[in-house]
Amino acid sequence: MTRKINVLFVENFRLNGTNKAGGAVHSLLVTAKILDKKKFHPIILFFSDNGLLDEFKKHAEVIVTPLNVLWITRFSD
Repeated sequence: MTRKINVLFVENFRLNGTNKAGGAVHSLLVTAKILDKKKFHPIILFFSDNGLLDEFKKHAEVIVTPLNVLWITRFSD
């Protein structure tokens, strides 16, 4: 059995006033859909909800954490 390769995508989504995800988020969703799941384990890190999390969860492991929490956890030693 071949071990899957973990692939981490980081999307710094910010609402642009329209409350809709833009082209980068949709491109990432397409990438998550077509990635060969037999070879790769996609993990997507978001810093906020983009309105498409349920759709992303169908195709990848999804982590949502505020950027300030990630920063404090990493650099507060």
